[in-house]
Amino acid sequence: MEDDLLEELEDQIYVKKHFTVENHSVKFFGRCEKCRE
Repeated sequence: MEDDLLEELEDQIYVKKHFTVENHSVKFFGRCEKCRE
């Protein structure tokens, strides 16, 4: 159940902000795809 909620959150963050969540063990951390290039 909790994993599903996290995945749904990640999807929403990705769609709205175009960020990929890479690590959420402490707090959400993501990098813009453009920043990785």
